[in-house]
Amino acid sequence: MSVLMDGELESLLREDLPHFDLTTLYLGISEERGTARLVARSKGVLAGVEEAAAVYEKVGASAECLMRSGLE
Repeated sequence: MSVLMDGELESLLREDLPHFDLTTLYLGISEERGTARLVARSKGVLAGVEEAAAVYEKVGASAECLMRSGLE
């Protein structure tokens, strides 16, 4: 369950709208489908998984959480 309200997620996304991804722009791949896999580099407590999934879904992507926040 996300701790951020829908309006808060929209505010975070609007903050980034003036910026764009130079790599995507210069490679001409903005219409290509992609996959993101977020993996920790070392052990720790997982945090923000639900919020990250909500952001992906807010922009039209699908997200699958394999673990939830709070797990080590």
